[in-house]
Parts: sequence; structure tokens; C-alpha cells
Amino acid sequence: DGNNQSTAGSIWKKSVDPFSFRVQGMVQFGKREGLDLSAHMIAARASLTMLEGRGTVSLWYDHLSGDDDPTDGEIQVFATLFGARHRYYGRSDYFLDIPNDTGGLGLRDTALKLAYNPNSPLSVNLDIHSFHTAEKGDLSSQHLAEEADLWIKYRFRTALALEVGYSLTVARTAMEELGRLEGTANVGYFMTSLEF
Repeated sequence: DGNNQSTAGSIWKKSVDPFSFRVQGMVQFGKREGLDLSAHMIAARASLTMLEGRGTVSLWYDHLSGDDDPTDGEIQVFATLFGARHRYYGRSDYFLDIPNDTGGLGLRDTALKLAYNPNSPLSVNLDIHSFHTAEKGDLSSQHLAEEADLWIKYRFRTALALEVGYSLTVARTAMEELGRLEGTANVGYFMTSLEF
């Protein structure tokens, strides 16, 4: 089938109260769609715990490599793994499949994330993202979008939680040129989750 790709990576974590840090790197190599594959992802996070442990302020940066020359016989765009993209790259889900959703140009996500847990079952979160492509390609700008995600989660039991949220996404030049979104998008959702 032309796919024989492998992914390898490592994570480094450090905590010095009230700060915590995390850096993760991954590489993808082998074959994808019958072409040589050489792609990477770097993610970094720094968090400050405050309000007697009930609140955190975090700065996030994710860089997923892109391919600025799809005709050179080598694929350089990182393909996101599994189903965790929703919690990392915005809750409006515009970036679930990075090769397809960014025109193969990769993704840079800079985010400010605020979390507050007034009591153990309840949490309130606000994430603010600025999205850019990793490579420019034929686009006139690498600026994809800004997104603000606000959600409240209530855990009824250890395994059962209820979440309600709202997301506002403002498209920029690259998002419009890729045909993904023009103007703004408003997304509201309500979901329950069962974990076991």
C-alpha cells in the first residue's frame, strides 16, 4: 500500500513548585503514499500553578513540520496521531488531520491556556490559540486563524463527566486561501464522557 511509516519520540518533564515544564519531540520516517517520509513535531509547555493549587496558567507551543515542495519526492509533513488532537489544536476541530487541514504545510500553534478548579468535580477552562502554517508554500500568508475555547466540565463520578463549551474561530488569510473558513465560526457543544 506504499505506507511503512514509523514514529519515535521522547518526553522531558520537570517540576519546580509552582512551575512545571514539558518538552516533547517526535520524528516520523519510512514511507507514506509510496514516498520517502521525514517529518517532525516539537511541543513545549510551561505552567504556573496558583490560587492555592486551584488555578493554572500555561503557555503552549506546538510545531508540526510541513512540506513546502510536494513535488520533490519526499514527504515532510507530520501526520497527527490517534484521537487526541481535539484537546490540543482547538476545540472547533479545524485541525484534526494536519496534512489535509493545512494543505500539507504543517502547523504552528501558540496558545495561552487558563484553568480554574474551584472544587474537585468542577473545572473552568479558557484556551486562546494563534494558528499558522509551518511552511508558506503558495500561500500569501502563513496566518491561519485565532481561536478562543471556553468550557466547563463537571465530573459526577470518577468515570462520568459532563462538559459544555463554546468556541469562536476567526479565519485569517491562509485559512481563507485554503478554503477552510471565511470570516468567523461559532461552535457550541454539550457532551458527556464515560472513562473506564
